[in-house]
Amino acid sequence: MDIEEIIEKAGGAEALASLTGVGTEAIRKWRQSRAIPGKHWAALLRLPGITLSDLDPQTPKEENLTMTDTCPEGANAVLVLADGTVLWGVGFGAHTDGAAIGELCFNTGMTGYQETLTDPSFAGQIVTFTFPHIGNVGTNAEDDEAQRVATRGVVVKEDVTLPANWRSTQKFAQWMISQNLPGIAGIDTRLITRRLRDGGAQTAVLAFRKRSVRYCRPARPGGLVAWPRRHGSGEGRHLHPELHLGSRCMAEARRRTQHAPPGGGR
Repeated sequence: MDIEEIIEKAGGAEALASLTGVGTEAIRKWRQSRAIPGKHWAALLRLPGITLSDLDPQTPKEENLTMTDTCPEGANAVLVLADGTVLWGVGFGAHTDGAAIGELCFNTGMTGYQETLTDPSFAGQIVTFTFPHIGNVGTNAEDDEAQRVATRGVVVKEDVTLPANWRSTQKFAQWMISQNLPGIAGIDTRLITRRLRDGGAQTAVLAFRKRSVRYCRPARPGGLVAWPRRHGSGEGRHLHPELHLGSRCMAEARRRTQHAPPGGGR
């Protein structure tokens, strides 16, 4: 958000100076630099209509973060959010039989990824890990929280790290295959965290296929549908047979998104 817009939302330069506890000379310098120091963000977040992403100059514009419908070279997996955001990446773990659908959430823990994925409280969720070195301690049978995995998928930014821990008995990607759990790497996890933090929880679909993945934007805004194949008319009513999730599954996806509580982090 532009500095002038922030000043306007605050009720003018003097009101902004009073809110942040600075003088009008500081406001003049902020206008010159087109940025507000981070130590004042907490005060600005009290203003209605201002989020952290509005204040962070390093935050890319949302329109640049929504990926194209066309699968880029090297990508073999895709994550589609209920709001229409399409994120392409590289799959790992188990290939999906069609696609995995679940509530998208984020986890900021630096350890315990195996415990998280086997924790029954994460049942039905696609977990986004913000820590970059997922896989660094491998996996072992002693760290399972339950006998079976109840999560639906894994989202990470970096490629899975090779294990470097004496307790490891199996690599993380191999363990995911044994648990029939798909994952996708190369995703902007900061984007997902901001979306869930500012807009609340939403459903997502993760597909990791042996062959190419096709996707077309939902025909009806606000509804999450499978990857339709384009047929000239552009109505998107003919679903790709390998990625068809079924109308009951789609209705459940919409229901989860509409009734999800705010947030989405752990």
